[in-house]
Amino acid sequence: MRRVRVNVPDLSLPDNTVSNTKYTRWNFLPKTLAQQFSKPMNRYFLLIAFLQLDSSLTPVNPASTWGPLIAVTLISMLKEHLDDRKRAESDRLANERMFAVVGASGALGKVRAAKIRVGQLVLVRRDDEVPCDLVVLRTSEEALGAGTCYVQTTNLDGEADLKLRRAPPSTQALARDALPALRAVVECAAPNADIHAFDSTLSIEPDGAAGAEHLGLSADNLLLQATHVRKTAWAIGVAVYVGNQTKLGCNKTVPPFKYPAVEQLVNRFSVAIFCFQLVLTLALGIAGARWRAEVGATLPYLGYDHWSRAHPVVYNLVIPLRFLLLMSLMIPISLAVTLDVLRWTYARWIGDDDEMRDGRTGARAVANSTAVPEDLGQIRYVFADKTGTLTENEMNFRRASIGGEAYGDGDGAPAGIFSDGALIARTQAGHVAILNYWRCIALCNGCAPVRRAQPAADGGLYEYTSPSPDEEALCLAAQRFGVALATRGADGVATLEMRALRVGSTPSKRGSTALRCTPLGGAPSATERWIVQHEIPFSSERKRMSVIARHESSGQLVLFTKGADDAMLPLLALRDDGAHSVGARTVRHIRRFARLGLRTLLIAMRRLDAREYEAWAAQFQAASVATADRSARLAATYAAIEVRLEPLGASAIEDALQPGVPETLRALRDAGVRVWMLTGDKAETALEVARACKLVPHAAFVVDVRPASLVDGASSSSSAFRSGARRPLSPLSPPGVGVAHEQLHFARDARADGEWPEGKRAQVGGRAQAPNGTALADAQPRAHAREMSAGSVESADDDEALPVLNVSGGSVEELLACMRAHRALLRQRAYGGADGASRAADNEYVAVDDDGDDDDDAAADGVDGDGAAGAYALILEGDALARALSEACRAQFYELALGASAVVCARATPSQKAEVVRLVKRATAGAAGAAVRVLAIGDGGNDVAMIQEAHIGVGLVGKEGLQAARAADYTLGRFSFLQRLLLVHGRRAHQRTSAICLYTFYKSIFFASIQVLFNVWTGFSGASFFPSLAVTVWNAPFTMVTGFSLLVDRDVTDGGLLAFPRLYVQTQASLDLNVRAFALWWLRAVLQACFCFWAVIAAFGTVDYVHPRTGAACELEQTGYVGYTVALYVQVLTVYVEHSGLAPANHAALLGCLLAFHLSFWLYSSLPMSADSHGLIAYLYADPSYWLGCGTIAAAAVLPVALLKYAVHHTWPSESAVVQHYERERCARTPASQAAAPRRASGNERNGCSPSGGLDDSMRATLRGEA
Repeated sequence: MRRVRVNVPDLSLPDNTVSNTKYTRWNFLPKTLAQQFSKPMNRYFLLIAFLQLDSSLTPVNPASTWGPLIAVTLISMLKEHLDDRKRAESDRLANERMFAVVGASGALGKVRAAKIRVGQLVLVRRDDEVPCDLVVLRTSEEALGAGTCYVQTTNLDGEADLKLRRAPPSTQALARDALPALRAVVECAAPNADIHAFDSTLSIEPDGAAGAEHLGLSADNLLLQATHVRKTAWAIGVAVYVGNQTKLGCNKTVPPFKYPAVEQLVNRFSVAIFCFQLVLTLALGIAGARWRAEVGATLPYLGYDHWSRAHPVVYNLVIPLRFLLLMSLMIPISLAVTLDVLRWTYARWIGDDDEMRDGRTGARAVANSTAVPEDLGQIRYVFADKTGTLTENEMNFRRASIGGEAYGDGDGAPAGIFSDGALIARTQAGHVAILNYWRCIALCNGCAPVRRAQPAADGGLYEYTSPSPDEEALCLAAQRFGVALATRGADGVATLEMRALRVGSTPSKRGSTALRCTPLGGAPSATERWIVQHEIPFSSERKRMSVIARHESSGQLVLFTKGADDAMLPLLALRDDGAHSVGARTVRHIRRFARLGLRTLLIAMRRLDAREYEAWAAQFQAASVATADRSARLAATYAAIEVRLEPLGASAIEDALQPGVPETLRALRDAGVRVWMLTGDKAETALEVARACKLVPHAAFVVDVRPASLVDGASSSSSAFRSGARRPLSPLSPPGVGVAHEQLHFARDARADGEWPEGKRAQVGGRAQAPNGTALADAQPRAHAREMSAGSVESADDDEALPVLNVSGGSVEELLACMRAHRALLRQRAYGGADGASRAADNEYVAVDDDGDDDDDAAADGVDGDGAAGAYALILEGDALARALSEACRAQFYELALGASAVVCARATPSQKAEVVRLVKRATAGAAGAAVRVLAIGDGGNDVAMIQEAHIGVGLVGKEGLQAARAADYTLGRFSFLQRLLLVHGRRAHQRTSAICLYTFYKSIFFASIQVLFNVWTGFSGASFFPSLAVTVWNAPFTMVTGFSLLVDRDVTDGGLLAFPRLYVQTQASLDLNVRAFALWWLRAVLQACFCFWAVIAAFGTVDYVHPRTGAACELEQTGYVGYTVALYVQVLTVYVEHSGLAPANHAALLGCLLAFHLSFWLYSSLPMSADSHGLIAYLYADPSYWLGCGTIAAAAVLPVALLKYAVHHTWPSESAVVQHYERERCARTPASQAAAPRRASGNERNGCSPSGGLDDSMRATLRGEA
């Protein structure tokens, strides 16, 4: 707990200096070195480098290891230094800004932001950035209301909407000059990261003998650091958190480190190579000892017998260590830098892709992190939010239920306009229930009203800003119907303007006209002033918001509440007067609206008497100033007043799908990616949106898991099967499955005939339902089954209900058994045997329930071929999801979800979203290895937890701010861009990185294998075959350039990858980079090394070979340079073989690499410092046999691999090879005149010809797996 004395600077606490740097001038060197050598690979090379300092150990110049190691370390340190300099400069600018503080005399003084202390009064002017966390004490008095202050939190959470902040009435009543004399204490929590909570107390010390005044403070009284003051001339606040202790400073945590799958494999390969090095070192040491004892001792000129007696350690330790140093190049020191360069390049390409640029906002794709681009090519699961992610987050008020009557059912109104003639007439007539409905909407919200300079097209005089787009849509609808929120002040006074309506007509979607109403301009017909006594805020746990307001004229106290129906229904005072009660009809309307994919809220009110309110206000005051368990006490106080609510009606808001969402989800499904929807909306709304965007195939069962279906233990009583026994369920023969199968086929056969027999009812286990398309039993939520009589539920709905099949199960085990049996039966019987397993089956809806209550919902209709026989979609809501994530049900839930074609988790809290992602991560890691990757995508602050939990997080730039975008690894403008991000950028990144990693290991193993072979040939001497200079520059720059040429390799064009999503499976299954591929490249390196070494020795390494002009014998240095040339030629030819297609720039880079090699070595050998190599290179270049022999040996080494790849490519072509072949044919058939036509290249064509128009249907079917 922190105590802040107003006007008393606390010198014991840090000042407001902001520091975001990682290093100081004193700790930069030790911290960066510790960071670099915390990596196992760097520690390994440091050990090798130190061993090479001993001249008796090292077979090569120590610079061969020290040079690359120092270069890699310096590059990383330079990057850290430049990044930290940017942070330091940003801190300097923030700390040197000048702000006004209120002195003891009341005069304003200017101080640097860094010098502000806790307890000081700080004055912030309009459009200023708030320098620290301030409790607002007083604001300027303006038309928007005394004591109010609007802030924009874009820098904090990315939200551009204005948020209202208030000064306590007691301090706002003081004159500005009286603030320096204020004696008060703010008791608040210790610095924390929760920007939405500030449960504090302001105690104002009295001037006289009376007791202190205690006021509760909340987040509405706090100006956060980095926010901007808007629409207020000035505001004065007391600093409570400063410097890095502000809410913003506490949120500056290091993002969780995400370990890419490619790097995990690379580290495993490196460990395998290291273990192989140790084994080979031991084997060579033993073989060398035996050779020296059996052969070397018989050759006196070697001196082994003398040395072995004089230096026994040399033969037992030093020689094996020399072998270890020789083979150290097997682990490429440049690989870490190579991966960093690749990832930086991928990030640039993603950001520069014009095809992922939002045309409306101009927002581009951004790679916030360069750590995991290869994982984009291995995504198996995508977890997507709904609102703002799959939908536009543009809310339009479309339908309403008021007083048990539904309005707006006609589909003729144009998009974005809510119109209903009956509602217009009743509103004009002053219908009490309708006016109360609009009053609740206008008062119970967090909107800030701003008067327009000119009326809008719909006649509205006010615009509204709110963190919630739903609230903006609701307030605009109320204004359109003549009830407008005009002002809202810090003193709680809210003004409602009541206006008469002008009725006109507007063209409808059907070509006719629809009624449209707009409020009349001029003076309002009536003005109502409401004093908001208390505001009970919305939270994700409560799922509702309430205000207690007093009508100024009549003094009537009213509690207005709106919220999610599952949270509101238990609070209603429902009358037991049958199906015609307002509550029962409102619930049916909510369900109907939800089936249309609309977002619903239930709206209610209660009139309070003065005595009840006064008692509750005392409880609230005590809870608001409590220092312990304040949140729990406030929650209990809120619940005490939110009871016995009178239902006014419900609202239904439309949130249209984003363009391209169905196509993107279809492409992801074809690519083998499973998409789960995690949303806070109710299950019916989520289901309809899932169907609209094709996430849930119409050919799939819909398994709706209710809370009671998730029962601990093997089974429970199942009313559907009337078993009455509690016994384990056998997966092979679940009870009641026969009945369910019979009913299933009855449903399928009946619908196949086009209609249901009149009067026929489908019944499972004695539970009757009407199977026809217009008469389905509706249901009330389980929590209210006892409160509402059975007669209050009508047996028939008048909406678009579809045939339903209910299969009830008492536990997850029963549910799993039923689903296994259903899927097996459908595969065998629905389409005639096993061949039908891959064909689409009829769809049914399966509601899973254990007590027989009416919980049936709308079914899917039609068969579109999206689902396989027996496929089902799984839906969990609220408590059922919490139960499924418990330890008792987690494993069964995952098994059930794993078999689903789609999963929808409704009413999910942010923590539950993250828990679902964590569950799938752990389950897939244990089942399928580290290559399975999951991605989470969302657009709001409630998605941050799951975005950070996933292997890859994607944030959308939407209307809910930038919190998700800032927390994500990648930022996109639209959901549809995810298709290109994964199928094009992700696949290519993984494919190219895999190729470069394998090639990097290959060239290192190839080089080290030649060193080993040379030592076998020379009696295990521990000497190097290659000169020290050649060893030093092997990994860089020459072979690094050849490896980087694979960075632009492309097997299929963008258009081919988007047209055939199945190609994504290649990288998704890690077919390019795995143990088998690594082993094959290793074997290839060893075999080619053997051939090249013995060929070089045979051609150049014998004394029989002499130069034809000088007659000089070939020496070791000369043979080593010849071998090095052959090795480099092999690398260049290998890259040519592995490339799918080379651009002119690739040819130039590879040939330039060879030219640079020959030129640099010639220059080096011409220098006197080259010692034994002086003049040797020029001597070699003058010999034609050098050029002919090197080229012939290298070509002979690579030719078998090239022939094998050619044979495989044409005999067993991969899917990508088939698409590549057709693309080339299409390009060849394209007339030159068309190819030369001036036009802007699309994303599908920029890197080659698009296959979309040149492939036949059989080709597409083959690649999609349909034939």
